[in-house]
Amino acid sequence: MNKKTKAFLKQNSNNKYKSSSGNVASVGNEVLIIPNHSGDNSAGRVLTTPTTDYEIANKKYVDTQFPVTHASTTGQTTDDHHNESHTLSSHSTKDHSELTSVTSDQHHAQSHTIVSHSDTTATGAELDTLTNTSVADSLHKHLINTDKQYLGGTDFTITGAISGISPPTATNIRSVAIPYQTSDGAWRMKFNFCFSLSGTSSGILIITLTGIISKNIANYHQSFTAGSSSNTIDSNWAKFNTIPPNTNTFKIQPDDDPLGDYWTISGDIELDSKPTWAD
Repeated sequence: MNKKTKAFLKQNSNNKYKSSSGNVASVGNEVLIIPNHSGDNSAGRVLTTPTTDYEIANKKYVDTQFPVTHASTTGQTTDDHHNESHTLSSHSTKDHSELTSVTSDQHHAQSHTIVSHSDTTATGAELDTLTNTSVADSLHKHLINTDKQYLGGTDFTITGAISGISPPTATNIRSVAIPYQTSDGAWRMKFNFCFSLSGTSSGILIITLTGIISKNIANYHQSFTAGSSSNTIDSNWAKFNTIPPNTNTFKIQPDDDPLGDYWTISGDIELDSKPTWAD
């Protein structure tokens, strides 16, 4: 120890005091902090989290979250830092360099299947391609039928009788009905009913079809075509043939004795609602 240091220590021995950071001595207007190594066993360690001002001033710290030193990254490009593969869902693995300048369409070039018509803003041309069974039927209601015909005796009950004769003498041969809904929501029915008649007296032929109601408008009697083919004489034609409003009965008045004939009635009438037996 040189003479100058010895003189300094002797002159300032009374000014020395203890602190948590170490020994503090004043030299003129200067303050000197001498680290207190006698009670600091952590001196010289490399820590990751400073806690006190003393530790900040007297220890070295590193960031454990970044394991690469500054020197190792100097002059490196982004691709050098990040040269690893990316796996795209449902596609093969592509290297980062292969994806450079690739568009989103090239990343995702696969087809999509539309499982239903859920777009309510479809154009007229798109609506023309919709089918009867699509969910967009409410948007594109077809003008004509259900593509299904119903048979009497299987799908619905149909009976025939001649007024004034009991028991009934009209027997169903074949009866076919095709109900359908128009674009405005109204229900109609196309039909063709064939009956054989037998007995000893003439009268009005009454055919009753279950599950329907004719258009309910007062005094609105709808007409249909009626005719017969006799086994013994030429064809007979009805004097009138109508279905009254709000009923399910077809009435035919033959122009002569209908007995022994096969009568057929056919037409296209308005209904008040959908038949109960229609799908």
